[in-house]
Amino acid sequence: MYSLLIADDEIIILRGLRKLLNWSELDIEIVGEANDGLEAQKMIIDLNPDFAILDICMPLCSGLDILKTVCEKKLKTQVIFLSGHEEFTYAQDAIKYGALSYLVKPVRKNELLQVIESAIVQIDSSASNKIAMDRLIELEQNPFINQNELERPLSTALAIQVQGIEQMDHSMERLVLFSVLRTIERRLTEKKMGIAFSKQGMIFVLLNHDKDHEPQKLTLNLIDYINRNTGKDILVGIGNTVDSITGVNQSIRNARDALNYRFIRPDEKMHLYATPIEENIEYQVNYQIKQITSYISANYVENITLESTAKMIYMNPYYFSTYFKKHTGTNFKDYLTKIRMEKAVEILRTENVKTYQLAEMVGFGDAKYFSELFKRTYGKTPKEFRQYKKLV
Repeated sequence: MYSLLIADDEIIILRGLRKLLNWSELDIEIVGEANDGLEAQKMIIDLNPDFAILDICMPLCSGLDILKTVCEKKLKTQVIFLSGHEEFTYAQDAIKYGALSYLVKPVRKNELLQVIESAIVQIDSSASNKIAMDRLIELEQNPFINQNELERPLSTALAIQVQGIEQMDHSMERLVLFSVLRTIERRLTEKKMGIAFSKQGMIFVLLNHDKDHEPQKLTLNLIDYINRNTGKDILVGIGNTVDSITGVNQSIRNARDALNYRFIRPDEKMHLYATPIEENIEYQVNYQIKQITSYISANYVENITLESTAKMIYMNPYYFSTYFKKHTGTNFKDYLTKIRMEKAVEILRTENVKTYQLAEMVGFGDAKYFSELFKRTYGKTPKEFRQYKKLV
């Protein structure tokens, strides 16, 4: 059961919070209530609850001060702020210090429920990952556990992505990811065949199996199991099979690399790691990179981001970043900036425009930032560059 503390200097708000949700159905117990900031701070230190819903402006101690205490003492408490409309900017600033979310009074049931569900996902996912990573560290420190205890000398890593997750908002993405992760964990526990953990929007599985069980067949069974139990389709990259725990990290990297090439064969749900990469795949990768760079060159004026470009080719943003740098030798942001700077120079050589106009023409909304970036690139501001060109 999760623990919750609520604090507000208005009694009516505390009563409303108690009744707004069916806390027991969410497996949450309200372990404390406070009417001022100092009392709330003491109770959080003493109880270290999973969640705390705090009024951002309370007597004796502000919600932000309490949040700083939580951070300094490294407490597990996830803080959710309540604020009035006039404190909206203050509440936004508090998010920068690590608050989970903020809600504007009067609190709406659906909004609070969404925040709480998201917090539960975050807590459970962190706990689940810790168990899996502790297990992986244990295996690395004592490789014989893998053979003697599990009696499965072979290991194969899987990298898993939920289809369509790139199109979801952040909150829904986390819920779906956690749902699939828990389903995988349930299957692995049931069959005693490995561990799973999530990282940067992707799920990784370390399958433990003997030589009579092909990882491809186990993976197909896992794909079917997830679809039947969650209604979600997944794409899987399969790393190389290793016979000792020392090769696991390489298998994980290979599984991720295999998944990164999935757009080449979009109709396949399972992608095996292959080295060396076949010539036709290399050709298609080069073609894909050319498509991306051509897209940037044609649309540099628009609000292009790594995330929007990744979605365009149905790739996870985290791994699109790795993929792009691997095949171009530069990161996405630097490449986009290079194109925009080159276009700015072309314009300066042929047109007489002001700096703010030039910034807009090459995709920058902030003229000052654009000017600073231009000077870092060419050693002169756009104005200085224009004057220099007139002299030569």
